[in-house]
Amino acid sequence: MTEPAPTAGSPLYRAMAPDLPDIGWSGPLPKRLSEDAARAIHGCQDAAALGVMLGELRSYWAAAGGLAMAVFGGLATGVLGWDIASAVLFAMAVPMGLGTIEARRRAVQWQGVVEARLAAIGRGA
Repeated sequence: MTEPAPTAGSPLYRAMAPDLPDIGWSGPLPKRLSEDAARAIHGCQDAAALGVMLGELRSYWAAAGGLAMAVFGGLATGVLGWDIASAVLFAMAVPMGLGTIEARRRAVQWQGVVEARLAAIGRGA
């Protein structure tokens, strides 16, 4: 392969297919899906770029890691008798949980559009 590596801060799928919309790759949450973004995805013929995009959308489950750390950290510090630390960690679990839910809600909308396009490409449409 002699292709240059994607630039820092740029998602790989955009390097492969520049017409694809940015899902909000650089932020903690995907952007809200717009009609223009859905149409751009359905206009893409590059199944590899769409596959990379789909993989990046699935990676938004990683937001649940912070939630798990807060809950288990809260339990561990509670067992050790560190009540203030435990309360702080459990309090952090609430926004982390809500953030995870929102990240997945938005990502699933994008995933549906990408999966529909990949299915259409697979049928030869």
